[in-house]
Amino acid sequence: MKELYREEMMKEALRPNRSADEALNQKIIAYEKEKEEKGAFYRRRMMQSGMRRFAMAAAAFCAVLLLGSGVYAATQYFGLEFFASRMDEAGLSGDVKKMIEEKPEVTVKKSKYSKGILNYEVSEVLCDSRYLVTTVDVSVKEPDKYFVFSGTVDIDEPMELLDIGIKSKETIGTYCKKHGLRPVQAHLEFDKKTKKLLESSFGDAKQADSGRVTCMFGARRLTKDKEFIMGLEPGVILYDGEEYVTHYVDDIQQVHVKDKSEEKTSFYQVESSETYQTAKGKRIQIEKVELKSTEVGSYLEVEYTLDKKISEDDGDGYVILEACDENGKVFEFNSLTAEGSCRWLGQNRYLSQENYQNIGSPKVLHLLVDGGKEKRVITLKRVDS
Repeated sequence: MKELYREEMMKEALRPNRSADEALNQKIIAYEKEKEEKGAFYRRRMMQSGMRRFAMAAAAFCAVLLLGSGVYAATQYFGLEFFASRMDEAGLSGDVKKMIEEKPEVTVKKSKYSKGILNYEVSEVLCDSRYLVTTVDVSVKEPDKYFVFSGTVDIDEPMELLDIGIKSKETIGTYCKKHGLRPVQAHLEFDKKTKKLLESSFGDAKQADSGRVTCMFGARRLTKDKEFIMGLEPGVILYDGEEYVTHYVDDIQQVHVKDKSEEKTSFYQVESSETYQTAKGKRIQIEKVELKSTEVGSYLEVEYTLDKKISEDDGDGYVILEACDENGKVFEFNSLTAEGSCRWLGQNRYLSQENYQNIGSPKVLHLLVDGGKEKRVITLKRVDS
């Protein structure tokens, strides 16, 4: 797949004291610079390291050609269940599906720059105390004039790779030019206020037809508010064929989000001060283990120390500790959250974070330590207050 979310690349945009056009211009500059530096940046690939990776779906989705217009009729609905199944064929559990809010309340904040080309509909939101994920349908108001595609693909992407029934090696731009359509690229990201509530953004997208694309994205929550506003800010780029024409900030979608989950926190006793060999040749000592579980998933945090501090340019030295059964089989990951991560806490202390499907609050928890040739399973007991 494409790189699915460009939060880091665009983080300088829309800062205070910048006009919307200037901010989006910075996005375009960064966008093109990245292409030049990495060449294959826009080829199909998985999510960046540090984010959940979504596997390519094998199933094809049929589309019906509307003769003479070059426009395809949507035959599929793409919600959170669809995006979860791209990573895990089992999809979402029944308990998780019950937590999804369909068509939540949305207040639109009008943008003076909007050209009124696109419609936005926030179709689903799933929120618990730890994570927030959402799907947004983006569609054109005049499908006989415009072709919409997401910021996860590039204007020179071959049409056949969009998987909407058009078997053409022509690029999006060339195809649209030939069929009298104007390409419109929609970048969706959290607004400035929302970014203060979230971290570790991730996302995906699925093209429904030439007039509609569904975007899915989310992030880890930094606050525990039961109700809050999630601002979704669309950045729109217009093309003439493959030629860039203009860009603007579209109407902001202010989504009223409700966290209906219940969280249970469990701590696990580290009974030994033993250190364990890691695959990177360092020795690790576990200090604290905390497991938070909601109806949506289970979130493991393990604080540990290493025998020596990792340098800033030695990212591979970090260790992510995984929950497993007594035989070392790792639990099923939560397909609607970001991939495991590790952060520095100061000196030689680190925090490993990983997300799973709901495993509750077991009396005994096992951790897998990857020692390279040898893997160790550590048994921990729950500390009951």
